[in-house]
Amino acid sequence: MRHLPPPRIRKAPPPAGQGDLFAGPPATAPAGPVQLQSANPKPPVYAVRMPPPPRRPPPRLPSLASRPVQRPVEAQVPAAAPPPNLTKPKSGLSALRSSAPPEDEFDDGRPPSQEVDEAPRPARKEQEPELTEIKVKVVSVLHRANDGFTVLKVQKGRETFSMATKCPFDVEPEDMITGRGHWGSHKGWRTFKAELVLQHAPETKNGIVTWLKSRAVLGVGHRSALKLVAHFGDEAKDVMDQPDRLVEAGIDRQKAEAIAEAWVKNAMQPELVVFLGDLGLGAGMIRRVLEAYGSTVRVQIKENPWRMAERVRGMAFKTADDIAKRFGHPADSPKRICAAMRSVLFTATQTDGHCGLPVEIMIEKAARLAGLSEKIVAQHVDEALNGESAVFDELTGLAISVGVLEREKSLTKHLARLLSHNGLDREAAAEAIAAAEYDLGIELDPSQRDAAMMALTNKVCVITGGPGTGKSTTQKVIVHALATFERKVCLAAPTGRASKRLQEVSGRDASTCHRLLQWQEGRFVHDVNNQMNDDWFIVDEFSMVDLGLAHSFVQAIASGSGLTIVGDVDQLPSVGDGQVLRDLIQSGVIPTSRLNVVHRQSNDSPIPTAASRINKGLPPLEPGVSRVEGFSIENVAEPSQLIKRVVDLFTRQLPEMGFDPMKDIQVLAPMRRHDCGVDALNKAIKAVVNPVIEGDGRTADFGIRQFTIGDRVMHTRNDYIKGVFNGEIGIVGFVGMKEDDNGKSHQYMRVDYQDFAAIYNATDCDDLEMAYATTVHKSQGCEFPVVIMACHRSQSNMLKRNLLYTGVTRAKKICTLVGTPETISNAAASADTSSRYTGLAHRLKAEMDLVLEPAAYAPAPGGFIQIDEP
Repeated sequence: MRHLPPPRIRKAPPPAGQGDLFAGPPATAPAGPVQLQSANPKPPVYAVRMPPPPRRPPPRLPSLASRPVQRPVEAQVPAAAPPPNLTKPKSGLSALRSSAPPEDEFDDGRPPSQEVDEAPRPARKEQEPELTEIKVKVVSVLHRANDGFTVLKVQKGRETFSMATKCPFDVEPEDMITGRGHWGSHKGWRTFKAELVLQHAPETKNGIVTWLKSRAVLGVGHRSALKLVAHFGDEAKDVMDQPDRLVEAGIDRQKAEAIAEAWVKNAMQPELVVFLGDLGLGAGMIRRVLEAYGSTVRVQIKENPWRMAERVRGMAFKTADDIAKRFGHPADSPKRICAAMRSVLFTATQTDGHCGLPVEIMIEKAARLAGLSEKIVAQHVDEALNGESAVFDELTGLAISVGVLEREKSLTKHLARLLSHNGLDREAAAEAIAAAEYDLGIELDPSQRDAAMMALTNKVCVITGGPGTGKSTTQKVIVHALATFERKVCLAAPTGRASKRLQEVSGRDASTCHRLLQWQEGRFVHDVNNQMNDDWFIVDEFSMVDLGLAHSFVQAIASGSGLTIVGDVDQLPSVGDGQVLRDLIQSGVIPTSRLNVVHRQSNDSPIPTAASRINKGLPPLEPGVSRVEGFSIENVAEPSQLIKRVVDLFTRQLPEMGFDPMKDIQVLAPMRRHDCGVDALNKAIKAVVNPVIEGDGRTADFGIRQFTIGDRVMHTRNDYIKGVFNGEIGIVGFVGMKEDDNGKSHQYMRVDYQDFAAIYNATDCDDLEMAYATTVHKSQGCEFPVVIMACHRSQSNMLKRNLLYTGVTRAKKICTLVGTPETISNAAASADTSSRYTGLAHRLKAEMDLVLEPAAYAPAPGGFIQIDEP
C-alpha cells in the first residue's frame, strides 16, 4: 500500500475564497517526510472508580449491583517511533500512520477488560447523603417544562406530597413510578426532589387502559384499550407483549404489533434509565439515547461509547469520552482517536460551515480534543477515513464526510447536465430584451443588459451585484423576455420573506425552494426521479443556499430547463455547510455577470454608498461624519447604554417618524449571547413593548419559554409538516387551551405568518425564538424599511466586514448603527479570514473539463468575473 508523505502540521493551505481559483487546498501534500510538530501533551489519566458495595435492591426493580472492574492507573501511550518512509496508499487516503503492525489483534491495542454489566459509578463522597428510594402513584402533573423538568403530585400510602424531577418520559396520572432522591420542604410542605425517576409497567386493568391511551401508540385510544381489557380481564398484563394474543380481542395486526413493541420498551425502560442515569446523563439526553439505540443501548455503549457523539443529537465528544473512562477504555484506543477525528469533521460541517478539512488540520484539532500528540493521532487517519462515515478526497485534499462528498459530486453532475443544453438564440434574445425594456418602460445599463443576455443564452448562469445595482430590475426584464418565447418561468428564494419580496418586485408569484420541492413523508416529492416541469427557474438570494438545498433543488430540474441564479456574493455565506454561490463563480465554468452600477442613489439613499465603502474596507461614512439622512452612527460604548439606546430607537424615536415597530423595524446583532447580544436585546425590547402580565390570559407559558399575543417570533428550523421554514417571522396571534384525544387540556398558541398560520405547543415551541432582535445571519434574504444594528466591541470576533456589510444591506430606507465609530471602522477594515473549506468549485472545473470543450460554455457578453479578494 502506498502512502502520501505527511503534510506540515502548522501550515494549512488557505481555505476557499482566498485568492485561488478553486475552493479548498491543493490536491497533493508537500513532498518529503516532515517531522510532525507536537508539544507532546501528557495524556489524561483514565481510571474507573470502584462502585460502593451493592445495597439490597428494592422489590420489582432491576438489580443495580455492578461487578468490580479492575482499576487502570493511567493510559500507557507508547513512545512515538521515528516516522517511516510513507508513500501514497492505493486507497486514496492521506494516511499518516506508522507502518508498524499493531501489538495484537484487539481493536484498542490491549486485551479486553473484564465484562461490565452495569455502568461503573464513582464512589459516593462520605459527606454526601445516600439517596432515598420511594415508590409512589402519580395523582396529577402540576407542572411540565419543555426541558423535562416536572412537578408531580404523588401519593405513597395515605400521604400526598409533591415530587420535583427531570423526567426522560411523559408521566400521566395513575402511573406508578419510583423516585431516587432526597426529602425536603417548600413553604412548610413536605417535598421530594428526585434525581432519577423510573417508570413501572401498569399492573391493573385501569392502569393498562390509562397507559394505552396516553402512550401515543398509533391508532390506539380509549375504545381500543377498553376492548383489550374487556376481553382479557386480569390476564391483560400477561399478554401485552404478545401480538398473536392481542388480535384475539379484535385488534388488527398492525395495532397489536405496535402495542406489543411499546409495552416491551416500557418494561425495559426502568433498567435502561438506571443504566444511563448512572452514567451521568440528564433526562433529555437519556430520552435521545434511548431513541437512537433502543433496547441495545447497554451493549453498544459498552462496546464503543464514542459512537454516541455521532448518533445522538446534542451528545458532545467530551460527554461520550467521560463515559468511556468509566468503562476503562484506554486513552489511546483507536476507537477513541477515530471518534475524535470524526467529531472534528462533524463540528466543522455543522457549526463552521465547512464541507471538509485538510487532513493536517483535522489531526491538529483531534489531537487537542483527545489530549494526545499529533503523531499518535496521525497513525489512525486511514482508519478514521475508511469510507464508513468519512473519506479522504484526492481531488481537493480534504477529509470529508461521505454524505457531503456525495452531495458535492451529485450537484456537480446535475449542473453539468443542465449546462450541456443550449440556451436561446442570441439574436432572438437581444430582440426580446429590447422589447421587454420598451414594454416595462425600463432602460437597462450595459451591465444589466449583458446579464440579461447571458441569462437567456445559457441554461445556467449567475448574476451577482451589491445593493442598488438593479438585480431585481434585471430579473423583471428576463422574466418578461422569457414570456416572449412562451417559457413557463418559476421564481423562488430560500426563505418565505425573500420569496415575498421577490414576488413584490417582479409582480409575479414566487415561492420558497422548499415549497416548490414539496416535502411529504420524510422526503421531497420532486427529486431526480420526479423532476419539476417548469421551463426556467430564477432563484434569488442564492448566497443563503447551502449545499444540501442546492443539491436537492438542482437535481429536481429537468434537462433542457434553465436556471438563473441571483445573489450578492459579498454577503455572508449560508448558515448551513458550503459557500455555493461563491464556489459557482470561482469555478470559472458557470457564466457569471456582475452588476456594477448603483441605481438607488437616484433616490438619494445613502445605504448603497455606505455598503460600497464597507466592501472596500472603509468606514460607512466619511471621516468626521456621523449622520446623513437615512444613515447614522450612534456613538455608544457601554453595554447598558447601548441597549437603552436601541430600545429607545425601537419604541419611541422611529415610531415618532411614522414607522411601525412590528412591521418596519428590525434590530440586528452579530451574536446571540454577550451583554449586547440578541437575547439581551429581545428581553429589553419585550419588557417595554409587550411585557408578560401574570393572569391576563395573553401569555403561553411553556416553562422556560413564554410567548405573549403580539410577540414577533422567528421559526428556527425547517418543519416540513407545518410548512414553516428556518428564518420565517410571524406574530403570535392567539393563546388558548385545547383537549387532546384523551380529553386532557394543553396550552397552545397560533403564530400568524405572511400567508398562513401554524399551531405550537409545549412539544415544539423550541422551534421558536423572539425576533424583535435577531442575528445578522438569520436576517439574510430579508429586507426591512429600518434596521438598527448593535455593534459592540465585545462581539468583535464576529463583527467583520462581510457581517457588517450584510447587516447594512438589509435596510431599505434607514440604517442606524449603534456603537463606537472605532468599533465600526475596525469591523469594516477586518476581512473575514475564516473562509470555508469546500470542494464544489474544484469539482465543477474537473467535471466540465471532461464534459465540454471550453468554447462550448463560453459566456455571452459579460464573461466570467474575477472576485476581488480582500
